[in-house]
Formats: sequence, C-alpha cells, structure tokens
Amino acid sequence: MMPLAQCKDGEQYTITNIQGTHCREQVLRMGFCEGSTLLCITNIHRGPVVVRHMHTDVGIGRGMAERIFVEPCKTQQVSTREGTAHGILSSGYRFRHGQRHGAKR
Repeated sequence: MMPLAQCKDGEQYTITNIQGTHCREQVLRMGFCEGSTLLCITNIHRGPVVVRHMHTDVGIGRGMAERIFVEPCKTQQVSTREGTAHGILSSGYRFRHGQRHGAKR
C-alpha cells in the first residue's frame, strides 16, 4: 500500500484506503471510492497527480494524493499517449506535457 502521490505514469491502481473525513468527502464527490480503479496519467512532482477514472481525467492536488492509499493492479501497464495530458487544473493553470503554463485563464 502506498499513497497515490507516489504512483508511476501509465500504471493502474486500486484505491484501498482514504484518510480523513474531508478528503473522503472530496474523493466521493469526484466519483471515487475504496475499490475504484485509477490509471495514473501524469504525476507532476510537487504538483498534481492526473488520474483517469471511467474515461474522465481528474487532477488531484498533492496534499489529497498523500491521503489516498492505493495498490498496483495486476493488469499490464497502459499507454497514456506518451505520458502526456492536456487540460486545465482546478487551480486555473493550464498544463501540457506535465508542465504548468503560467497565465491563468
């Protein structure tokens, strides 16, 4: 068992434990619960962890990712388009290829 913040790009994980009631509520609002399977798209060090759950990509902040504990799935590694993701983080920053682009939109 390890925190989601330590996951590797392109690997699938199963949520085993969520610490803290506030974190648990936030994770439930995103549609995850214990037993959910996540695909790690991008793990930006000192930044968010981008995961895919049921065809939806979600950026999870580093603090919350430290409270979500996962175990690797026994399935094979999945390609994540060369480990890249495109979109807008919840903080309003645009990101591309694992790096933030400065201006808020």
